[in-house]
Amino acid sequence: MGKNYFKKTAKLVKNREFRDVLSNSHSYKNDIITLHIAKNGLFKPRLGVSISRKVGSAIVRNRLKRLIREAFRQNRSDLAPNYDYLVIFSRKLAGKSKSELMKITFSEITDKFLALAAKGK
Repeated sequence: MGKNYFKKTAKLVKNREFRDVLSNSHSYKNDIITLHIAKNGLFKPRLGVSISRKVGSAIVRNRLKRLIREAFRQNRSDLAPNYDYLVIFSRKLAGKSKSELMKITFSEITDKFLALAAKGK
């Protein structure tokens, strides 16, 4: 596991943390995700993920969450260290079939996440 282990301290966990990010953030959007970015004063980036049940089954939702967490974990050194990142998956994904959602790749999620995070710097 080593250096890039995704610890609980790198996650937004509590409802209050999610609300703080939403109320004090700048948001950026693309076709898959909306990214809310807010200062946290902790000198380390943290990630929160939200996805509606309307998007798909638990299998699909959990896969998308795993992909975005891994993209964050692998690229955390490239992100601004004192910000919280809240990823909300678009409800536009609800109109897609399970097979279409399962075709979303790790590189696609990573590229879209990093593009939005770069706008926030």
